[in-house]
Amino acid sequence: MAKIRVGLDFLGHLDRGQDMVATRSATVMFLPVLPLGTYRMVADESGVPTSFNLKSLFAAFFKPWGFLVAAVLAGFNLFSSPWYYSQWHPVLGLGSWLLFAAVFASWVWLGHRPGPHQAKRRTVIAVFAGVVALALAVGTFIQVRDVANAIARGHAASPADVLEGMQSGLRSDRTWFGFSVVYLPAPTYGTALVRLPPGARDLRLSQGP
Repeated sequence: MAKIRVGLDFLGHLDRGQDMVATRSATVMFLPVLPLGTYRMVADESGVPTSFNLKSLFAAFFKPWGFLVAAVLAGFNLFSSPWYYSQWHPVLGLGSWLLFAAVFASWVWLGHRPGPHQAKRRTVIAVFAGVVALALAVGTFIQVRDVANAIARGHAASPADVLEGMQSGLRSDRTWFGFSVVYLPAPTYGTALVRLPPGARDLRLSQGP
């Protein structure tokens, strides 16, 4: 059984003049949860308290938590369910791209002194960022393909199938960027995105089950 690691770590290392400062934080599984002040580093794992540094605090929390939040957003909004389930899905899914980009940029440029070790470090980050970007691209492609198929299915469906799908009540009360989300009956089956004329959404109620 895996043990939960709880400890104190220096995170958010930044140059400040001739000194290196960092934020000391209580961590759980290497994630900062409670900042305990800014320290001037005198060795790799030791420092003395110094004046508060907001930039170091931001770096300490944004680098790990930003990546985690971006991963959760990407997993939920690109891989868990179709975009047409909610208008927020594509917005948050594409937002995960921007958040990942900001996190990777912070890993490269926020708080690291230039030096020969930086080239190797940036290469590792670039490879990891490429793998993440490939996964995001695959998820985005699948979502866009599914939306396009649902729109095509709606165009190809007969008015009778659309009406039957609306009468069934399956997802017919949802809209997605102007489309009505309708689950078509047999033999078509599947979710369709249909642009209905004004008042057509009320037809299901007036026609009965």
